[in-house]
Amino acid sequence: MMRHIFVSLRFCLHYFGLRGAMTLPVVFYAPCRFRSLKGSVELRGTMKRGMVAFGLPGNDMFPRFTPCIWNNEGGTVVLHPDVGLNPGASVTVRSGALLEIGRGVSIGQNATILCAGHIHIDSHTLISWDVTIMDTDSHYFYRLPERAVTDFSAPVRLERHSFVASGACILKGAVLPAWSALASHAVLTRGYTASHTLYGGVPARPMKEGLCYISDTKDRDKEIHDIYSAWQLRTQNLK
Repeated sequence: MMRHIFVSLRFCLHYFGLRGAMTLPVVFYAPCRFRSLKGSVELRGTMKRGMVAFGLPGNDMFPRFTPCIWNNEGGTVVLHPDVGLNPGASVTVRSGALLEIGRGVSIGQNATILCAGHIHIDSHTLISWDVTIMDTDSHYFYRLPERAVTDFSAPVRLERHSFVASGACILKGAVLPAWSALASHAVLTRGYTASHTLYGGVPARPMKEGLCYISDTKDRDKEIHDIYSAWQLRTQNLK
């Protein structure tokens, strides 16, 4: 962290004032390119040092010092504690947009987030490397039969304890349900509701029910118990 202390100081002073510069709630472990420092960043919970980490060392297959990119063009970013972004992660928030990242979210190397409207990444979601998340087409398209312009943006939501595998792409209007997984290189283009399900393919669709990932926690037995209890409750509600 000390290697990039001035980057951390600049970010925290800009968004959180003198108290933020003294506390350093957001720290950088890798270089960061600030394309735009507009908009606002809101922290949830008690401000403490290192509650959000950019460039946190991740998978050993990737260089540790690939620059992150921060490009807030005038939107709002809401960050909860224990958020980590690995080297090379890129965050772009357009003017007026809202990006929410929940507690314990991990975002992998070279992942790209483009938020033009609203993206919500719920707590304890794990996002692998080379993942793209965007709630916009970035361009307008015209539907000739209806003589109408397509919607430019639609909200994206990754619900709690979901997992996104490497190379996956999540597009506007997509919803990945809680305790679910999106397979490697899948393209999620719509909203689903079935939790504890593996989604995969292009476009992504349900592949296998009754399946979810186990995060690398110290209390794995409790996590398995919680997962199974949630799955049982969902199964009973469907009957």
